[in-house]
Order: sequence, then structure tokens, then C-alpha cells
Amino acid sequence: VIARCAEERQRNAYFGYYTVAISLGQVIGPFVVAMLAGTGTLPDTGAIFVAGVILAGLVILATAAVAVPPTQPSTHPPSGFVKSLSTVFRSPGYMVAIFSGLVIYCTIDLIAIYLPVLGTERGISASAIAALIVVRAIASIASRFFFDRLITRFGRGRLLTTCLVGSALALGATALTSSVPILAICMVVAGLCLGVGAPMSLAW
Repeated sequence: VIARCAEERQRNAYFGYYTVAISLGQVIGPFVVAMLAGTGTLPDTGAIFVAGVILAGLVILATAAVAVPPTQPSTHPPSGFVKSLSTVFRSPGYMVAIFSGLVIYCTIDLIAIYLPVLGTERGISASAIAALIVVRAIASIASRFFFDRLITRFGRGRLLTTCLVGSALALGATALTSSVPILAICMVVAGLCLGVGAPMSLAW
């Protein structure tokens, strides 16, 4: 939708704003978990599940309220569409961007799974783990406000490579420590790198 509706010079910024909205949800979610979990290592999953069902219902209601513009009939023959699609896939760096995007978004999801497991193993409270997830999301939000300028300054290829390497090093370091402050620093670095890399793979 963004790619079709936004002008080319605005796409980088719009993709950045889109992923900021996603990260806002990732900030609010752990706060809800922390409120329901208490100070124990293992949270009350029943209460969290009920909260998740309620929030999912609100999302469905909000989605149903979104006005969808009428679809215009296509004036291009199917062969033209296939040709355009093949041209897109042959664009320089496009497949690398797609693969990088899959890695980045899988990493963001895995963080939300890995950190609670790490906390359970090392005796870190559920509220502290929720705080670490929030730190990662806030760092991603902060980085995305500068997304367009960073691309202009460093270029897509160099910036994407730096983000992938930086996030990998930061996440790898989490396996070497049980210190919550050090884990928070790792989440800041990972959040900054993943926060830039995610919209870049969308807006390639």
C-alpha cells in the first residue's frame, strides 16, 4: 500500500513511520506482560493469554473500521504484470534485500522468544525481561526517525551490511552475560541496527 500510494521520494520516510508504529506495539506489549507477570521468573500465562485475546479482538474491530478504497480494474495484461515482476526481481540488490528482511524480522520475533527463555535459565525476573524487550523496541523507534537521512548519508548497501553485522554481534553478546545492565546495552545496539535494517529491506 505504501509503495503504491507514496511518491518515490517519500517512500523511505513512510516505511520508517510504518515500522515505528509496529515498534510502538512492541513497546506497549511488554509493559502489559510486566504488569501481569509480577516479580517472579515465571509469569501468569493465563492472564497474559486473556489479555492477548482481548487485544486481538480490538485489532480485528479496528481493521474492520478501516475504509478500503475501491479497486480499479487493471488495464495491463497478465503478461505485462509477469514481465514487470521479473524486472523487479532482477533489480540490483533486490534479492539480497528480501533475504536480509526475512533475517531481520525473524530476529525481531526470536528476541521476544529468546529473552524469556534466557531469563528463566538465569533467574532474571519476567519484569526485567519485559523491560529489555521494551528497550529494544524504543531503540528501534529512535533509529527509524533518522532512517531517511542515514540512507542518504551512507547508502543502502553499506548501511544494511553494518546493521546486520552490528545486530548479530549485539545478540551474540547476550549469551555471554547475565547482567541486566549489559543485556540492556546489547538490546540498545540490536534495536538501533534492526530498527534501521527493517524498513530499509521494505523500501529497497
